Amino acid sequence: MDLYFFRHAQFERLYNCSYTTPNEWTKYGIVHFGFSECFLLAGAICIILYLLILRAMCRAELIKHSCFKIMLFLGLCDVSSILALCTTIGYMGINGTVPCSNIDFTYILGCLEAASWFSQCSTCVLLVFNRCVDYFKPSWLTTMFAGRRTIIWLLVSSVGMSYSFNLYDGISHPDTTISNSQNVGVFFLMDNVTFVATTSLLYGFFLMLFIWQKMTGLPRKVSKMRKQRTEWRTIF
Repeated sequence: MDLYFFRHAQFERLYNCSYTTPNEWTKYGIVHFGFSECFLLAGAICIILYLLILRAMCRAELIKHSCFKIMLFLGLCDVSSILALCTTIGYMGINGTVPCSNIDFTYILGCLEAASWFSQCSTCVLLVFNRCVDYFKPSWLTTMFAGRRTIIWLLVSSVGMSYSFNLYDGISHPDTTISNSQNVGVFFLMDNVTFVATTSLLYGFFLMLFIWQKMTGLPRKVSKMRKQRTEWRTIF
């Protein structure tokens, strides 16, 4: 977003749609009515179900636990992403809109989606870490996540933002001479790689703990949250 607000001249150079008018750009679009209707329908169903689940999570006896605070934040990120993706992309698909039909809106939407994706990735990692701590050493859970400490973790999880998208993919006009290398989101790529590596390690660690506990048959203390399994199955 800093590129759009504080370096707008560079934004105009990298996302130059002056080859023709917005109306002319729209003529290059292809209407995908059926596909777009599926997007809108799927988005509506997911949002309705999500809102019901989030409402249940807000119950006082649940939201006091750190894992539910994390899942609530993750759910809000998911809902915002679904709203932006399904409704907007569905509408654009019905009208055959291309990025240059409204480059400012498309770019800002892309940045918001990138920020939402980063928050989703980092919050998923945080949730797995929270569950590993609860399973491995429940006493640490209070030390690390009690009270407002969970909010601090979530603030750290919300910092990232990706700034670049390759909006020229598939456009073959001769005046579009900008190198694709200028549009590579290095931060976005690092986020994806880190997310896959970290979640794999944490899931592997959790699986080893589970197998070890089953093989040894050793009893272990569980936190109060895990005693509510009659209401929720909160492991992943």
